[in-house]
Amino acid sequence: ELLPKEKAPGQGQAEPMQDGSLEALKEAWRTNSGGSKETKDINTAIREFVGLNGPLPYRDVTVAHAQAYKDHLLAQDSKNQTRTKKWSLLRSMFQVAADNSKIATNPFQEIKLRLDDDSAQGEPFSRDELVKVFCFLDDRRRTMKGPAGRSALEEWWLARVALYTGARIGELCQLRKRHA
Repeated sequence: ELLPKEKAPGQGQAEPMQDGSLEALKEAWRTNSGGSKETKDINTAIREFVGLNGPLPYRDVTVAHAQAYKDHLLAQDSKNQTRTKKWSLLRSMFQVAADNSKIATNPFQEIKLRLDDDSAQGEPFSRDELVKVFCFLDDRRRTMKGPAGRSALEEWWLARVALYTGARIGELCQLRKRHA
């Protein structure tokens, strides 16, 4: 029976992993890590892994299978952050099995996935693009009335503050009057 880390038997323990499936390992991982918020991402990673390597019992997964999945991730046309997240989720899922002596070693731990930060791939706006954006926002601000007009005014200000300060939209959305 796979037990969560640092918990005594009977206190939130995971279901027995009798069938050895990746699905059972996922449930044990979820119990150990509280990873319910990652459900969609871990399901995607498992689905891709199974699609590539077949429905192996987790005990039969080798470093070669992990390497094949790494190669698959590197071939995907997705952001490095997405690739890293999928890799990390599978690595942590297999670590639960290793920590609980269900497998000798974590096959994902032996291979490193090192990717460059690609979060700033976008190019800056050209002058013409900026003119188009600000003309659009100016028109919206002048023509919108009521609550929509207030929203248009907020968008107008957010765009200008972002342009002049270099702040990201997420940072600007957290600003309050007391910050001015």
